[in-house]
Amino acid sequence: MSYILAIDVGGTFTDLVLADQRDGSHLIVKTPTTPSDPVEGVLIGISQIMKDASADPADLVALRYGTTAAVNALLTRKGATVGLLVTRGFREILHLARSQTPGPLVGWLNMEKPEPLADLELTAEVSERILADGTIELSLDEDEVRAAVKDLSAAGAEAIAVVFLHSYANAQNERRAAEIISEVDSEISLALSSEVLPEYREYERAVTTVANAFVMPSVSGALAELDHRLSE
Repeated sequence: MSYILAIDVGGTFTDLVLADQRDGSHLIVKTPTTPSDPVEGVLIGISQIMKDASADPADLVALRYGTTAAVNALLTRKGATVGLLVTRGFREILHLARSQTPGPLVGWLNMEKPEPLADLELTAEVSERILADGTIELSLDEDEVRAAVKDLSAAGAEAIAVVFLHSYANAQNERRAAEIISEVDSEISLALSSEVLPEYREYERAVTTVANAFVMPSVSGALAELDHRLSE
């Protein structure tokens, strides 16, 4: 037998769907979410749905896990402290944002601009430059990356977002920066713009990558704990 189990952990309930690959049938179970320990609610749900299906957990071939942890972290702004690594000359990318404002003429007077998820004090520039066609005009200064990561970690960064100019056309410099970051601090969470949103428009790519880095510890922590508890 082979089953696929999908789990969605919400603020109130944890929903589980067990699909039997043999005939396409499925079973649904809903259990209360346990806010103090969300994994506990998941384990209760898994135990219940496998019992209801008279199935053996060893028959699971895939597990799909969804959670509102990322959304909650963004809404409450209780995510990781994010350090931002950018191409030299683009330190203010999140603060400059876009010039379009709501309303005509003096709409900017009423505009409430949200605070970026990465502080300017935690934004570091490194020398590198890739052109829009993917040509490497300036190779990555690896020593600057190492120094920047040490400074960001010392300043309290729990995650680092790497957003280099035109990395959607050529991700070589970002990938190399990721390798260096992991060498310097193997515990820090890492998000690359060339993986999160490999599209042109620097601000959109930057703000999306920073948001991803902001929620990574919350989500990855839950996944790691679930994997640990399931393996016990």
